[in-house]
Amino acid sequence: MKFVERVERCWLGCTPASIACVFTLVLLFFPIAFAEAAVETYREGVSGYSGTQDTFLEEETPDTTREPESLVKVDKDPPQVQHSLIRFDNIFGSGAGQTPLGPIIHSATLTVDVANTSSAGAQIRLHHMLVTWPETATWNSMTNGIQRDDVEAMSAHDAQVADPASTGPEVITGLTAVLRSWSDGATNYGWALVNNSADGWDVDSSENGSAATRPLLTVNWTPGICPGGNVTATTDSIDSSSLRACVIWSNANSGTDTITVPAGTYTLTLAGTGEHAAATGDLDITDDVVITGNATALRRMHSWTSMAIRYG
Repeated sequence: MKFVERVERCWLGCTPASIACVFTLVLLFFPIAFAEAAVETYREGVSGYSGTQDTFLEEETPDTTREPESLVKVDKDPPQVQHSLIRFDNIFGSGAGQTPLGPIIHSATLTVDVANTSSAGAQIRLHHMLVTWPETATWNSMTNGIQRDDVEAMSAHDAQVADPASTGPEVITGLTAVLRSWSDGATNYGWALVNNSADGWDVDSSENGSAATRPLLTVNWTPGICPGGNVTATTDSIDSSSLRACVIWSNANSGTDTITVPAGTYTLTLAGTGEHAAATGDLDITDDVVITGNATALRRMHSWTSMAIRYG
């Protein structure tokens, strides 16, 4: 349970070609209960998983592949500058052990086992990749190592190692947003790891002889009721990608979501008062959302701090 600010908006008067809305804003606090979460873990050679790709690139040996290798390394000590790459393939889908597409992802972490520490002040960061790469990648096959230029890899980092001076397991947080984007259909190219220190940092790779110290991706999620944020049903229900279900999904999925509503008639038939989780009655919106409607007769935009409605 948690308390959130409620912004109540009443959804009225829908027509087949457009969605016309009248909103009433009321600010108060109320509890929302989340469904019980599931946890999926991905580690090479454990529970049948075999999709980890990882390697490192070295400036001093720019055409040499480091696959297979028991360690992946990051360093900024010329000429031995080293960048690393890691990716977990086949983590989304309908198969056993996979995370379904379009779930509500509550958290995602990467756990690595540190074999060689760096200095306490080192900034070892993960930037998600924007291009594909093989495990046989080299310094030269990429763009002079990994370029964080919003072309090869994101310039902004997703996460940073909290304690680069400690050995043993290191849990890296801050990966939830990019996992959500992958689950919603963005391509998973994995991450680049870079170090701003000349004191190198090494962790066990997916080829390490000890399965217990190989990289581990952990995803905490609950089932999605609005895959991709797309409304596909005009009936009023709390499941099956209805308008109501997609509002409930957005409320539970922190951050700004987009709900796409096709042209049609959306009549709110689940009567009820006194609850504020969008399960009955009006559509209670409790988190930032953009609702995009497909309309030919009405083109209008209403925007508040927490919601924008777009037609056309």
